[in-house]
Amino acid sequence: MTTLRSMRLRNFVFIFLGLTLSLSLNWGGQQSVAAAQDTDYLNLYQSGKFEDALRVLEPQADAKKNDAAYHYNLGSIYLQLNRPSQAVIQLEWAHHLKPTDRDITKNRDLAREALAKVLGETHVDPASNPVERLDESFPLRQAAAALALLAGFLTLWTVLRNQPKSDPAFILGCAFLLVSLFAGIGHYAATRHPGAWVQVADVIRSGPGSQFLELSRVEPGVKLRVSDSEPRENPNPKAGEKPGEELWMQVRFSEPKETEGIGWIKVSSLLLL
Repeated sequence: MTTLRSMRLRNFVFIFLGLTLSLSLNWGGQQSVAAAQDTDYLNLYQSGKFEDALRVLEPQADAKKNDAAYHYNLGSIYLQLNRPSQAVIQLEWAHHLKPTDRDITKNRDLAREALAKVLGETHVDPASNPVERLDESFPLRQAAAALALLAGFLTLWTVLRNQPKSDPAFILGCAFLLVSLFAGIGHYAATRHPGAWVQVADVIRSGPGSQFLELSRVEPGVKLRVSDSEPRENPNPKAGEKPGEELWMQVRFSEPKETEGIGWIKVSSLLLL
């Protein structure tokens, strides 16, 4: 009787663990953008009439800013038209809105590869450090949550079985908890400086204004990192320019070595997500 009860308890714990793990990683239950296509766009796209499909979608930009399927569709057309910088911007936007969608991730990666062939691989994302790149390619936040759940269930399993702390399940739970902690810290560190994508070619300057020294030039589709989340006004606006008319954002445009790789760019030139 005791053995049967233990087996039932074990099965319950592992089934509940599997379901919770699936939910924490956001598997299933989320409709892919591939299944949420605009009919007019889809017919034109499948017929290879990409310019016509583009004319259908572009006027909808303001109304569908928060529609992942819209940005996915638009980015996919730009990719087909060999306009990788615009494709990257739209697919990054879609990925921000729906980060677990496989179709979006696949096309975003294809767009990045196409842009890398134009600009060079090191120029597509010159500012991200290894932890930020890891968080982008691997869901550290979901991993941290899943591992914390695993740790909790393994510890609970040990307690329910009245096992000592030397039990392998308890030790494994502690190990999962430690890895979860590191994953959580990694995610926090990676998101302190969010990505910002260049929408139009522009100049990065040493201060918030066009009168400051030029540090670098950036092309559309390039990913920068926001260094200071508060935009600044030009302290000395040009004649005829109203104060606050043009805001500037401090960004990291290369991997930093002390203060190197930090500059200012106009907010209007960036896609901030």
